[in-house]
Amino acid sequence: MRLFQPMRLAPLLLGALLCASPAAAETKVVVMPLQTSGDIDPTGAEVLTDLILEALLTRHGVQAIGPAEIQDALSLEAQRQLLGCSESSCLAEIGGALGARYVIGGRLVKFGSVHVLTLRLFDMEETAARNRAAVKLKRLEDAVDAVGQLTDRLMKGRAAVARAVPAFEAPAQRKAVRAMDRAAFCKAVRDLRARLKKAPYGDEVFETRRRLLEDMLHTELVGQFEDKKACLLQGEPWVSSGLQQLVYAAPDEAAGLDAWRRYLEWRRLTVQAVDLEEAYKTGLEKEKHGAGSRPAELPFEMEPAKPRTPDDTPEVRAFQKAHAEAAKVWRRAIRLARAGKKKAFARLYTEKARTSRRVERDLERLAEQAQKYPRLFGPCPLWVLSADQVERRARWLAEEGELRLCHRYASDDFAGTTDVRMAKEEGAWRIRRW
Repeated sequence: MRLFQPMRLAPLLLGALLCASPAAAETKVVVMPLQTSGDIDPTGAEVLTDLILEALLTRHGVQAIGPAEIQDALSLEAQRQLLGCSESSCLAEIGGALGARYVIGGRLVKFGSVHVLTLRLFDMEETAARNRAAVKLKRLEDAVDAVGQLTDRLMKGRAAVARAVPAFEAPAQRKAVRAMDRAAFCKAVRDLRARLKKAPYGDEVFETRRRLLEDMLHTELVGQFEDKKACLLQGEPWVSSGLQQLVYAAPDEAAGLDAWRRYLEWRRLTVQAVDLEEAYKTGLEKEKHGAGSRPAELPFEMEPAKPRTPDDTPEVRAFQKAHAEAAKVWRRAIRLARAGKKKAFARLYTEKARTSRRVERDLERLAEQAQKYPRLFGPCPLWVLSADQVERRARWLAEEGELRLCHRYASDDFAGTTDVRMAKEEGAWRIRRW
């Protein structure tokens, strides 16, 4: 095994320093890549090193040089010699060449059934470790939540260090706000989901949405942020579908609008969480390069969710009138199907559709489903449709001459909608297909 030779590295480091950026030269702290044992995936160590850099910045206001910046500054030969660098002489030489008084190094090893993550703060002038901190982890994944507190313990001698190094005194750019841990956040999400299933809508629903988003905003580490977002979006399509079904099954307009508000609160929460992630990570990159910070406030307007009303246009008014007229025809079709009156049922179809076998199949299927969904079975009131849906159907009617009538059905445990395609023949609405 070739031993590390620090004196051979010095010219390479000094040469790299001449090409380093001014920001890198002014930085007072260097974070070395974590050393690992052979049975640990190096990718995990790289992620933890990034989290240490982030914790130093967000919790202690320290902008440190990380492995990526070192790699950019050093030649390929110097990078090869850096592999396995953990000796005090090596750390001192790197810190000196990059203009840093302090170097943070660490190891991640597996010891029996646990992992041990160790960090040390090395003082280059004294050529000695100023402080050490370690944590035992039952699972490697637990390191994501442990990095912040481990960094705090490493920096507990901060007052003594600060007198010598101004970088340690730099205030964090964001006001520290205590955020929920993952378990508490996930419980709050579950509680909100349960609340959204129950009428009526209340102001606390909106306030909970705001509280969850602000908590994500003030989460310190990217890994913790992503854990919370994953918890929020877990099973999201099923949650949205369940809340949408409450709209379909609402017995009247007041109940329907209340269900719409609860559905929209959930949809806005999930969409805004994704938008917040982009602003959060963009701001974090700016912090790492000293060019800005993460947003101190939510980067979008917050207001209670309300369903929008369709635009009052000639197209929309024509659609609303046509939908009301066609709904009467569809109700009659349902009554005839239940009674098994095939000839009268067939006369409600367009001439082209009437000559096909579609009519007989539709009659049987309509009668069968009317029995399957005794709670609600018939034309939708227009409040079941969103404003966007109404406006799209209005444009379709104006451009294609075809009406897409909304039909809804509901049992005690399920609700849904489908379209009935209709067209006018001899001044009356007739069924094309459904």
